[in-house]
Amino acid sequence: MTSDSNSEADDSLLHPLEPALPWAVRNLRSYLLGSLSTEDTEQLHVALLAYHSLPHDLNDVEDRLILDYFDGRLNTADLKLFHENYRPFHLERIALARLLEQERIALRPAAGVPASVPPKPVLR
Repeated sequence: MTSDSNSEADDSLLHPLEPALPWAVRNLRSYLLGSLSTEDTEQLHVALLAYHSLPHDLNDVEDRLILDYFDGRLNTADLKLFHENYRPFHLERIALARLLEQERIALRPAAGVPASVPPKPVLR
């Protein structure tokens, strides 16, 4: 065994759930759509508590899911699940996300037009 493999073994002892992280990230979209089994949902809840970055990943995946909904990029099965699982309070968040996305697009400089540069602060 090399010192690198000892280090990896030690890391796995410090982070026993680490192999679950990639699985959890891959299943966030299914979780949001309500298509995970009860057992997988419970495992994902454990992972959400175990990894500080996973709730941020969940928010990112939800934002992408919402944008995909508004842009018409959900397949038929996902669209059905989306409508079944997103309640009115979700729809308010969705409407706000869409409004912010439209505003962001509207504020983009036109092609070939340089973006305005904010003035430099005056140091005294």
